[in-house]
Amino acid sequence: MQHLIALFIGFMLLQGTVFAACEEGDCQSGSGKSKDKDGRIYEGEFKGGYFWGAGTLINPDGSAYKGQFVKGLYNGKGTLVGKDGRKYSGTFQDGVIHGQGTMTYANGMEYSGEFDMGRFNGQGNLFYPDGREYFGDFRINVIQGTGKLLYADGSSFEGKFFDGKPAGQGVRRYLDGSRYTGNFIDTRREGQGVLESADNSRYEGGFHDNLYEGQGKLTTADGVVLSGIFNKGVLTGKGTQTWPDNQTYIGTFDKGQPHGHGIMQYSDGAKYEGEWMNGKREGKGVLTAADGSRYEGVFREDQPQQ
Repeated sequence: MQHLIALFIGFMLLQGTVFAACEEGDCQSGSGKSKDKDGRIYEGEFKGGYFWGAGTLINPDGSAYKGQFVKGLYNGKGTLVGKDGRKYSGTFQDGVIHGQGTMTYANGMEYSGEFDMGRFNGQGNLFYPDGREYFGDFRINVIQGTGKLLYADGSSFEGKFFDGKPAGQGVRRYLDGSRYTGNFIDTRREGQGVLESADNSRYEGGFHDNLYEGQGKLTTADGVVLSGIFNKGVLTGKGTQTWPDNQTYIGTFDKGQPHGHGIMQYSDGAKYEGEWMNGKREGKGVLTAADGSRYEGVFREDQPQQ
């Protein structure tokens, strides 16, 4: 999807009776048919000895043009068919593809939109043989600016593009119904963004190589909220976890589980402060019950050791 295939550059056609033999009609200022020494055959209107007006030109290599000419050059609306199967229909200026038109290729690729001196430039639509479709900005044969890319699987990206790839702010809609809004580099979530998943979970924060990375906040489908520092997709380091019943843990995490030192405030009013391992109370700690009773000592597998 980066640099696109080079386009036709129109033939310079300074055609006159000195270069071609008039086979029939008026090849000076009327309608006629002429043939060059190199094998080019033109049939149509003439003016001052030039191809001028509506006509058809067939070249020795098999390419052909049908449309408007001005002073021997493609000028105005016309259709140019190349020997390699490419076909352009649209406007020409001074022998060059320029303005609005449609280019189709033998492999099924098609571009429709603005051209500048034979190149995709401005607003256009590009249809790929593999089923992808792009609508938006082009700059010198490259997708660049703002646009929308529809992937063959039905997912899409809408936003900023650079050098033929998503780059910068945009919205990516996935086939399963998930949506990401934020910064992109190529196909990767990179930088700050919001991922709303099909299961109704939501993450807002930093991303690296598609995974949660750095400061962020994750709300799971069942209402659990994790906030803090994420590493490779999981909460690691200092953070907070809150459950729907208002149970709250504040402390350190490892691979998404309370691990290290932390404080758990339970929904029934009890509180634990101490050491954790893999989501369980493990090591020294203090447990204060809702009635004010207190245990200080060692915990194993989440249980106080009497």
